[in-house]
Amino acid sequence: PAARGSLLAVKAAGATPLFDALAYGVEIISGRRTPAVRPVLILFSDGDDTISRTSAQDALHAVIASGARLYAVDMSRPGDASYGSAALQQMADQTGGRYFSFREGAANVLQTALKDLRASYVVTYQVPTPAVGFHSLRILPKHNLNLRFHCRNGYYYGTDIP
Repeated sequence: PAARGSLLAVKAAGATPLFDALAYGVEIISGRRTPAVRPVLILFSDGDDTISRTSAQDALHAVIASGARLYAVDMSRPGDASYGSAALQQMADQTGGRYFSFREGAANVLQTALKDLRASYVVTYQVPTPAVGFHSLRILPKHNLNLRFHCRNGYYYGTDIP
């Protein structure tokens, strides 16, 4: 309850280098990489970047290339849906993470991330074409078409973080 109250009291103001912060977060987790441990970034933001040197696309590519999942908690006030909210949702979806509006689950984001990681599997396969760069990825059910897989939308092959 105390943490929830503190988060509710936060007001967006001033310069926000959101995409620089994501790129920096990737640097931190990449430097502390532990085998067999899946990195997670939890982002509390309204999704609006005002001052970053890093582009939105470069920040997203860095997160995807690091293999991290991004769990984004949208701190926008109810009824204030914006480009930032859509950007947070897109980034979370593309990394295999999840998006939450603040009132949907800010207090439960850590438990949700842990639950997702415990219930996830790593799928591997032979790369069809060993072309360097980004490759789109889509996993579809073979028998039960009602199943939905929650995964990132691509991967980098033969290259470091762009």
